[in-house]
Amino acid sequence: MEVDRSILLHAMPKGVMLRLALAATWIGDTSRRLIVIALAAAGLTAARQPYRALVFVIVTLGGLGANNLVKAIAARPRPDLLPHLDRVHSTSYPSGHAAGAMILCLALAWLVPPRYRGAATVIALCVALAIGVSRVMLAVHWPSDVLAGWGLGLAWALAWRPLLAARAVDRS
Repeated sequence: MEVDRSILLHAMPKGVMLRLALAATWIGDTSRRLIVIALAAAGLTAARQPYRALVFVIVTLGGLGANNLVKAIAARPRPDLLPHLDRVHSTSYPSGHAAGAMILCLALAWLVPPRYRGAATVIALCVALAIGVSRVMLAVHWPSDVLAGWGLGLAWALAWRPLLAARAVDRS
């Protein structure tokens, strides 16, 4: 907990860094993730890949549910060392932004054709990392909340990876 406190006290952004942290948090917000999920599922369905669309929706929404379940069990309060630079309405552990971003970004990366998947995965991890770090910078999560969110999101996504990364065979 002392490491959490120390990192949080030194992570407060100013100027451009504050704007970048706010932008990353905005991108990782649940409502925007839901829009991306709907658009990706619609795109997969339009591309005659309804099985992949269904798996994608199950993975991403199921991950949201899993994170919320862990949040309800842990019931860890938000940090109170510094003023929050973003509005929050739930408990702190694990970070929903971190978990949700990790799951969604990796799920999207694993839907792309295999020859682009490596680069897409690196980009996905960078986006998920930026969103998670922003939550600490905005003083709404302890660093351990974000680490737990990334861990939960990574484990969830990896468990579903074989189905997400399967080649499209739907001919509906």
